[in-house]
Amino acid sequence: PTGPPIQIQVVVPGGFPPGSTFPVQYGGTMFNVSVPPNAPKGTIMNVQVPFQQAQPQYIQVGPQQMDLNLIISQFTNIDASGDGKLTLDEFRRGQANIMGAQYNDQMCCMTFQQLDSNMDGALDLREFLMGNGVDRQTAKAVMDSWRAQRKAVK
Repeated sequence: PTGPPIQIQVVVPGGFPPGSTFPVQYGGTMFNVSVPPNAPKGTIMNVQVPFQQAQPQYIQVGPQQMDLNLIISQFTNIDASGDGKLTLDEFRRGQANIMGAQYNDQMCCMTFQQLDSNMDGALDLREFLMGNGVDRQTAKAVMDSWRAQRKAVK
């Protein structure tokens, strides 16, 4: 299928100076995004994704369908360091960007603690998926596949 490009938001991770590129995964495809001039770590950018790369992969979560690729993209975009884990600081920034004026730091910290099931002080993709309503078995399978894809790209 073809169609118009889809716009997604990505966060410039640390360690990538202006003019360099960093990898982004969306729709099961990895592609590189160029860091624009004067874009420090944490800058939110709008990026056009070719339609073929942005095909959703839906999963039933309760009464609604969720796009796993969208959840994974949110995770990777919030993970400014690119280490595959969200620190409380990264999670706060991501939630503040998503929630806007409705952001509440106390609620954000409580949510982070609830999602951090192994209490290591960071959220991995499995914990993030489960926090978005994905069941444990599916979350583990998705995280294992995601890790293998990341390893193959590096």
